[in-house]
Amino acid sequence: MHIQTEPIPINVYVEQCFQKRQVTAIISTWKVESSQLRTIIVNNFTEMGIYFALPCYKNLILRNVLKYLKTSTEIINLVKKLEAEALRRQQQNRHSDV
Repeated sequence: MHIQTEPIPINVYVEQCFQKRQVTAIISTWKVESSQLRTIIVNNFTEMGIYFALPCYKNLILRNVLKYLKTSTEIINLVKKLEAEALRRQQQNRHSDV
């Protein structure tokens, strides 16, 4: 068993978080590329001065990623915008098939 003691760059740890079941359960139906979401979240952490995930804070950072996915107005607006665009395209395709 390998116990990690070194800090992980925040972008690498956020990418690891996006492979966890809790995150995929939230974003699986969204029309947003996960890379866009990761960029928004990493930018949020770096704006707060968090550049590395220390092993002792990994669970806390994961909880913050989950919270940010659920509450960030930037993410919520992006998801709504892309869902509306997808719906509009779907409606246009239906009208063009008629």
